[in-house]
Amino acid sequence: MHGVYNGAPHNRPLRNYDAADARRSALLRDFRMSQKTSKRYELRDIYNHVVEFCGDQHGSRFIQEKLERANSDEKERIFGEIIREAIPLMKDTFGNYVLQKIFEHGTLSQKQRLAETMEDSMVSLTFDQYGCRVVQKAFEYVLSDQRSALIRQLEPQVLSAMKDQHGNHVIQKALEFGDQDDLEFVFRSLRGKVRELACHATACRVVQKAMDRFTEPRNAIIDEVLPHTLALANDKYGNYVIQHVLEMGRPEDKTRIIDMVLGGSIVHLSKQKFASNVVEKCVMNGTPEEKLKIETQMTATGPDGNSFLYSMIVDQYANYVIQKHMAVTPNEQAFSAALRPALQWARNSGYSGKHVDTIGHLLEETSQRLDASTAPTSPLQLDVGSAAPTPNLTMEPNSPSSSPPSTTESAVDDVVGEPLKAQLAAASGRRLSPEVRLAEDDS
Repeated sequence: MHGVYNGAPHNRPLRNYDAADARRSALLRDFRMSQKTSKRYELRDIYNHVVEFCGDQHGSRFIQEKLERANSDEKERIFGEIIREAIPLMKDTFGNYVLQKIFEHGTLSQKQRLAETMEDSMVSLTFDQYGCRVVQKAFEYVLSDQRSALIRQLEPQVLSAMKDQHGNHVIQKALEFGDQDDLEFVFRSLRGKVRELACHATACRVVQKAMDRFTEPRNAIIDEVLPHTLALANDKYGNYVIQHVLEMGRPEDKTRIIDMVLGGSIVHLSKQKFASNVVEKCVMNGTPEEKLKIETQMTATGPDGNSFLYSMIVDQYANYVIQKHMAVTPNEQAFSAALRPALQWARNSGYSGKHVDTIGHLLEETSQRLDASTAPTSPLQLDVGSAAPTPNLTMEPNSPSSSPPSTTESAVDDVVGEPLKAQLAAASGRRLSPEVRLAEDDS
């Protein structure tokens, strides 16, 4: 019916219209359409359009896949087109992946030429969301002299890069692959600023990475960290630095941290969101003696007349400290005995949740393991390597030594020997399940 409005807008754009498609070459449009057909493209089919393909999602993926198996002529032709637009492509959403592939699969000469092109743009690439990825890949695949040249370009902006969401990854990769001499400016920039940088969201990662490879810089960083252990342990980012020292530091560094944590109260720190992570790491990395000191504080009697385990077991953070300690305590039986009434109290008081159930399961597993390890072993259970005498072979038919094994008591006496008769009598009637036998073998 004419003149009746049906609610549809008259100026609605065509559903399949793609504004970007109008800017694509006919070749790229045809290539994109071929993804839905059986038509197949090779690298030679896109010559003179390589840069355009690099900037397209599907075209970029196509080039990446083909470069892995391309011959030297194909690589050189592709590289010849890319090198003229290398820096813009490194900063491109899709182009950066092609440049990374060239560092992985290109020839040595191509990698060298690409690295030379990057030198004057290192700072801008480092702070770029996509360019920083190409820089990191370059550090992995170029020769050491070129890597050194690239790293040195970062010196004027090293502190800014540490605090940048993209740049910090570049500094970390430099610390992973660079030579110590090339990285001296990085270590120098950290001096006197470790506490400040350890509390920064991205710089804290650089501080940790700087401790990984070289002994002298590591010790210098740790010496700056230790006086601020408790403050950093309670910091959102600093706690990761303290944890890293507990993993990478010298034995005396670990002991100093654990002593300060003990002095700051294991129970109190275990209930803090960030410091509890440090306490867990102390539990995992302490010596047996230090673990017992930690346990002594946890099982001590609090003002309410109960051990501190009662409040820790129901705490959202401290319960994880208990779980970690259960796995490594050298005093397993005593700790389990101290923990059992706390668990029962938590259940009776209406506390429920995954962490309470988890501790209950761990405690049950511990009890079963301890019971199995202390149970007497049946003399009927002989290992292959048993010292029981092997019967002599004989040619006489049906002789006692060569007749089929008997299950009578006299036959067992012959095989096991007189000294085990008393144990056999004590164990009579006790049948071990396969699970218990395996547990005893493992103990």
